[in-house]
Parts: sequence; C-alpha cells; structure tokens
Amino acid sequence: MNTFKKYFNEPLVEDIIPLETLYQELLLEQRLPLWGAVSNDLAQMATKLGFIRPPVFMIKLLMKSVPPTVFGTESLIVNSDGSVSVPYSDVGTVKKYFIVTPQYFYKLLKEFWFKIPTLLKKHINNLLHRKTVNEYI
Repeated sequence: MNTFKKYFNEPLVEDIIPLETLYQELLLEQRLPLWGAVSNDLAQMATKLGFIRPPVFMIKLLMKSVPPTVFGTESLIVNSDGSVSVPYSDVGTVKKYFIVTPQYFYKLLKEFWFKIPTLLKKHINNLLHRKTVNEYI
C-alpha cells in the first residue's frame, strides 16, 4: 500500500504515527538510488532500514570518483574504520560514514559496468546478495 495514501487519505486512527516512521516508510517505498555520508549512529540506524555500509576498500575506490567539493572541502581522508574525515574551517574535522541503498549499487553497475573493475563488481554483488535481491527490483 502506498504510504502516503495510507497516512493521508484514510481516516485518522487512534494512534499517532511517529513522524520518523512516516519518513522511513516513504523513503524506503520509493526505492531510490541514494547515497549519503552521515554520523555513525545514523549509519547504524540506516543499515537496520536496508541501507548498506560499504567496506573501507570500496569507499577508497568509490571516493576517487567523488570530488571533495561535493562535501564543501578540498580534501577528504578515508579512515581505516570506513569513515571519512571531512575538514571544515568553521566546525573543524567531521567524521562521516557512507551509506547507500541497494538501488544505488544497481544503478552504478548498470550505468558504469565497463568502467568498474571486475573485483569491485564481485564485491558489490556480494553486498547486494546478503539480502533477497527481489526486494530491490
């Protein structure tokens, strides 16, 4: 059932729906190819919702294609724990963790198949098949 219709086109029920539940359901229902860099606690919550935290070696490879200016800085450091340190002049260095939806990896594979090294394709495939692939198609 469409989450938007479920919450907005039906009579109100006795229980109040928490706003974060609504956002989570709407986000997951869209099945969009998303990636983000978030704090560790948000990354942990996102993995419970079906997001994937890529391993360190994958982040290092993928970061070669993302200019640091995307993060509003000139340099990024990929840390051994899989986080990325992003230096900002106003708040100092911030530690972020990458999360991606499975659809992001599918889109990456589809659009850049010939540019992605075979070893990386195998690892992406392994990450995607930890869950039922039909969930994401």
